Amino acid sequence: MKHLALLALWLGTMTVASGQDLMPTRIAPPDRDARLAPPRDLNTVVPPPTYGSRAAWQHRRADLREQILCAAGLSPMPPRPAIAAHVSGRLEREGYSVEKVWFETRPGLVLGGNLYRPLDGVQGRRPAILTPHGHAARGRLAHDELFDAPGRCINLARAGFVVFTYDMVDYNDTGMGLGHRSFGIGSPVPALYSISMFGLQTWNSIRALDFLAALPDVDAQHIGVTGESGGGTQTFVLCAIDDRPAAAAPVNMVSLHMQGGCLCENAPGLRLDTNNVEIAALFAPKPLLLVAATGDWTKDTPRLEGPGVRAAYALYGAEDKVDWVQYTAPHNYNKSSRQAVYAWFAHWLQGKPRVREIAEQPFTVDSDADLRVFSAKPAEQSTEAELTRSLTAERQPDLSQPARLEPALRHSLGIEPVAPSAVVVGGTGDAPILGRADRGDRVQTTWRPGHTGVVLLGDDPALAAALAAAGRGVMTVKPFAFDSPRDRVKEFYTGYNRTDLACRVQDALTAVAALRARGLERVELVGSGRAGLTALLAAAWAGADAVVCDVDDLDTADDTAYTTDLWQPGLRLAGDLRTAALLAAAHGRVTLHNSARFQPGVARPPYALVPQRLDADSIVARLNAVR
Repeated sequence: MKHLALLALWLGTMTVASGQDLMPTRIAPPDRDARLAPPRDLNTVVPPPTYGSRAAWQHRRADLREQILCAAGLSPMPPRPAIAAHVSGRLEREGYSVEKVWFETRPGLVLGGNLYRPLDGVQGRRPAILTPHGHAARGRLAHDELFDAPGRCINLARAGFVVFTYDMVDYNDTGMGLGHRSFGIGSPVPALYSISMFGLQTWNSIRALDFLAALPDVDAQHIGVTGESGGGTQTFVLCAIDDRPAAAAPVNMVSLHMQGGCLCENAPGLRLDTNNVEIAALFAPKPLLLVAATGDWTKDTPRLEGPGVRAAYALYGAEDKVDWVQYTAPHNYNKSSRQAVYAWFAHWLQGKPRVREIAEQPFTVDSDADLRVFSAKPAEQSTEAELTRSLTAERQPDLSQPARLEPALRHSLGIEPVAPSAVVVGGTGDAPILGRADRGDRVQTTWRPGHTGVVLLGDDPALAAALAAAGRGVMTVKPFAFDSPRDRVKEFYTGYNRTDLACRVQDALTAVAALRARGLERVELVGSGRAGLTALLAAAWAGADAVVCDVDDLDTADDTAYTTDLWQPGLRLAGDLRTAALLAAAHGRVTLHNSARFQPGVARPPYALVPQRLDADSIVARLNAVR
């Protein structure tokens, strides 16, 4: 049971002398909660990551990879049937051919591109290059001094590579009509299922790699990936989550600020506590070339981003497999940048001597009309509404396997481990202020001493009094709230910051850890009123001996019930409170009351459902029944 092992790691085993008071530790929480600081956005400068050991990095790497997949809506990973590709035309040119290719990456999502093959008479399998493009107006057909996508494909094909260049969604022949900069933002519901432009585009990149790797003339062990700007984002994201690429060259995109300014580069949860440099470092120890420019956000690559990525490679003794070049130019994938990439792939994928650049040969680019796959939107391409409906239907969670859903639920909320030893306590004995070492949070609570402990969420004095009268120590948690409402859409807020719901769940886990640090013989979790929903989400990882939550007559079948204070991107895909209840029940007895419309999604839920709201005495009786 993966989630059980993870929970055991999180809860820790520290035991201290039992006592009734929560005395301050040597470090007190700050005077102001760090979470109330101005929110991070795509332009916030972040420091380069540091790693203590290879083992620590490997653990971080696995978790971060999972975070990216969850943000893309790809955890659990959907089925990937064989690609049924169509070729609508073929051109033969000097030293290479071009095929106009299209296929559905999923029903209703059409991807188009061009497949370049060498015409040099050599037989057998060849190394290959997958190349997404950036936000130039003509996408994969862009042909000018700064951006020349066909030019790089021609030169790579003449050098002996099979090359597949494909469109961003809603560019040229791919996902026509979906709205590259507007998809999925007209309603709060798609985000609940992690439906986003970033997710569509990441899925297309995976499927484009499926197509290229399966070609009979491609050596699937020697595939490189390169793209610029938004295509640079796709390059390092794909290489972070897919083991197949053997070398990569993201161009003008890996930066410690300006993380990507488009929906296709941002998704809720994607960069919580991370950044492009750390995501790019997930490719270690495979060969990675960072291509930078003095005139964009990669101007500091030689000083900051390059060494930041190299720190991960040093853990493998593979510093020689990461390098960077920088050219005096604006944002680009120009001739100089291309020549550096040709040299990188020639060395690592073809075994040729390592040089800084390989000179580009003259070439002639075919017209857009000759390279385009379609002249009009194909019948196979769904509208945004149709595609959203089908994705929503496919992303109904399988609640019979809650362990498979736990990572998605955890990453949806951005939950972090809270070991008892990590909790710091300030304030007074009856009004402790809790925090986590090095996190800067400030959790306000009240405490009534006892020999067992219960964390209570919700303003319910009668319930608190009844719990205390039954001999329990009661820690009531004041709900976290931002000083002023945060715009959850502006500047991709949820891609970089936790919601107030996520912060409240985290605070509940901090309170549970604080009670465990006192060596109490039992720790229970109770949620009253609307706060019962927060308590139930926290119960998934709290490991409480007993849980009793008011679920506020939540209709679990209604998506709109999750669009106000319960709005959390990815929550529905992860099974929402139903998954939390199943995970909590693996550790102790769970009772959900006021639950007439709570549909568990499994035939025999391992927890009690009480349709009416329980009073304080009944809640105490439920807790006493499992002591």
